[in-house]
Amino acid sequence: MRLPSRFITFTLVIMLLAVVFSSAAGQNPGSITVKKLDTSAYPLISATFTALDPSGGFVKDLKTGELWLSENSAAVTSYTLEMEQVGVRFFVAINEGPTLDNRFSGVMRIDRIKTALFNWVAAQPAPALDEFHLVVNEGALQFNPLEPSSWYAALDHYQPDLKTATPGMASLSAAVDNALNNSLQSPKATALLFITPLPTEVQLAAMQEIIARAKSNNLHIFIWLIGPQDYGGSDTAVQLERIARDTGGQFIIFSGAEELPAIADCSIHSNTCITSAIKPPTTSAESTASVSYTHLTLPTNYSV
Repeated sequence: MRLPSRFITFTLVIMLLAVVFSSAAGQNPGSITVKKLDTSAYPLISATFTALDPSGGFVKDLKTGELWLSENSAAVTSYTLEMEQVGVRFFVAINEGPTLDNRFSGVMRIDRIKTALFNWVAAQPAPALDEFHLVVNEGALQFNPLEPSSWYAALDHYQPDLKTATPGMASLSAAVDNALNNSLQSPKATALLFITPLPTEVQLAAMQEIIARAKSNNLHIFIWLIGPQDYGGSDTAVQLERIARDTGGQFIIFSGAEELPAIADCSIHSNTCITSAIKPPTTSAESTASVSYTHLTLPTNYSV
C-alpha cells in the first residue's frame, strides 16, 4: 500500500557514529547527501545517498550500528546491510606540452604515463563496471567508455605531437564538464586524473574556477605535475597539492625517474551500494516515519 503524501511525512535521519565521522577541532566532519526517496513499496521506504568522510573520501564497509535511523524521534536499531558494486567513472585529462615529450633514460615521459594506463586497463574485467574517458587539448577522444579493449586501442593510437603542443586548461575544463554531464545520467562516483606541465600564473588562475565546479560536485582530482623534482616547494606546486588534497585526491611530481602510482589508487576501483532494510513499527497515518529501507551508494575508498 502506498500512503498519500498528505497523510505521512517521511523524515530521513541518517548519521554515521562518531567513530566514522569524528570531527576534531577545525576538521571537516564529513557529509551525507540524500539523492532519492522512494515510497512505492510502503511500508518499506528506500533512500539513495552518498557519504563522504572528513578527508573527502567515500565511506566504505559500513556496519550495522554505524548508521542511525529514527522513527517518531525514536532510534531504529533493527536493520541489515548489503553491498553491491556499480562501478566508477574515471577521467584522465592530459595537458599536452613539450615537457611531456622529454626523456629519462631514453624513454619519453608520455610513454611512461601511457604504460601505467595500459597496465591498469589490462587488469580490468570485460565487460567493465567502470567507465574510462580520455580528454586532451583538442577535447575528448571517442571510444567505448565501457569496453577495456576500446580503452586500450584508444591509448595505443594516441600519438600526440607534444613538441608543438601549447599547454592550457582546455583538457581539464572539458573533462570536468563531461564528468558533470555524465553524473546526471547515472550515480557512479567520479575521479579525475590531471596530467600537466607546470601551469603559468594565468593558467593557474583559470584553473581555480574549474576546480571550484569540480569540488562542489564531489569530483576527486588527482594531479601529476610533470617536470623536475625542483618544482617541489614552489608556490605553484603547493597550490596544486592543496587542490588535490581539498578534493580528496593526491598530488605527485613526475620527472620520468620515479615509479608512478598505481592508476587503481586514483580511479576508485568501484562503487559499493549498501542496502539497509527494516520493517517499521505500526504507526498512525499522521505520524512521522523514518527510513525503513535505505539504499546507500558508496564507492570503494582508494589509497591516500
